Amino acid sequence: MVAAVVTILAGLGVAAGAFSAFRRQSLDRLFPTGTADVRIVVVGIDPAAEAQAGHAWPWPRQDQAALIDAVERQGVRSILYDVLLDSDAPGDDRLAQAIGAGNVVLPSVAIFDGSSNGPLYQARTVVGPTASLAAAAAAVGTTNLVADPSDGVVRSIPLVVEAPDRSVIPSVALELDALARGLGSVPTIRPRGVQVGQELIPTGPRATLAVSFAAGLGRPVSGPHYVSAGNLLAGRSIPSLRGAIALVGVVDPTLGDVHETPVGTTAGVFVLANALNTLLTRQFVSPPGDAATLVWVGLLAIVVAALVQAAPPWVAGIGALALGGSYLLLSFARFDAGHAMDLVFPELGVAAAFVGSLGERTVAEARRRRHVASLFAQYVPPAVARRLVEEPALVESALRGERFDASLLFCDLRGFTALAGSITPQQVRDMLEVFYEHTSRIVLEHEGTLIQYVGDEVYAAFGVPAPFSDHAARAVSCGVPFQRIAPV
Repeated sequence: MVAAVVTILAGLGVAAGAFSAFRRQSLDRLFPTGTADVRIVVVGIDPAAEAQAGHAWPWPRQDQAALIDAVERQGVRSILYDVLLDSDAPGDDRLAQAIGAGNVVLPSVAIFDGSSNGPLYQARTVVGPTASLAAAAAAVGTTNLVADPSDGVVRSIPLVVEAPDRSVIPSVALELDALARGLGSVPTIRPRGVQVGQELIPTGPRATLAVSFAAGLGRPVSGPHYVSAGNLLAGRSIPSLRGAIALVGVVDPTLGDVHETPVGTTAGVFVLANALNTLLTRQFVSPPGDAATLVWVGLLAIVVAALVQAAPPWVAGIGALALGGSYLLLSFARFDAGHAMDLVFPELGVAAAFVGSLGERTVAEARRRRHVASLFAQYVPPAVARRLVEEPALVESALRGERFDASLLFCDLRGFTALAGSITPQQVRDMLEVFYEHTSRIVLEHEGTLIQYVGDEVYAAFGVPAPFSDHAARAVSCGVPFQRIAPV
């Protein structure tokens, strides 16, 4: 019953979107996860690069062309130049020449129609590179990110976007993945994902890709996945760039393009790097399903409720904590394998099942005590009955056997045998009921314990199970009113 109630409440909470932001934020704590593809290297336009170039950003187009040339000379496989080149400027011919020398992908930004709720994000307009630069590029893709409206955290990107002319525009991450795999086909939208060539990439609502943030792809720190553009402009050789997919972008937080992500505040080019890594490594993260979440809630609640009913409360408490901890460990392991499990409702279910079952057990115990007390009260004084219920040690002591000084009282009806033979059985029964009622009341008034009824005999004890010193006097004072009971 407790497990069913907990599961129903969890189902109502899931349907109502309760704790939705907290549920997502709890999964954020599990990032970074997985491994970063060795081919991904972010080339950052940072303060060191600005110092080397001798210009604050944005640089003249000739300097940007020089940066692309410097990256190309490292022997990279392909380049994402994550700079929006949406207007003509002096030096475009030189920049187009640099872009056309290799597999360079340029970005565009889709401006969405907020009223649209179709299967894809629908762009009202697309801001992209100028015609001459777009023609020189190997591909042009969108760099849009999806920020959660509840907390502003970027957890996904639109893998494809629907253009105003109803065509499909891939994201730059999808374009780079296609270049790396040698796939040139147009993406096809499927009910459960986006198909490129023979491969299906699983996506969420509106063809969004859940980004799996990996270690090493979140900060502009020198290492195998990051190099300052200043080093390239200085003519240094960077071994990690040979055969790499270079993502060139602004990483200086003072220049904008920063976003809140599960791994903290980071530049947009790092979000795109993680999206590309998700595609290249196929380390997709599937969100927790509501049905699976409720199944886990029900299973955990059943186990906890059964444990509370079967074990002492402190043992059940330790067991509930262990069960909740085991679920967390399983969630961590499953998350590393790409399967996200809800961390909120199952844990709340464990707590609710423990509290609810413990409350039910407490109520049932109180009800049982009242019932036992009412049964005892038929044979012992009310005060003794309460002691027997509240102090089980008295009963346990009696069961083990213990020596007491006590007084016993036996009372029979005079002439009962002859009388019983002269009246009907029903009359005998009625007479004994009246006799038992009167004698029981008198025994209890003198704080005696009714031991047994045998025919017309009443057997009572004084001084047990609760001992008292004047048991003999009480037995005698109880026997006197017995003799004064009026004949039936």
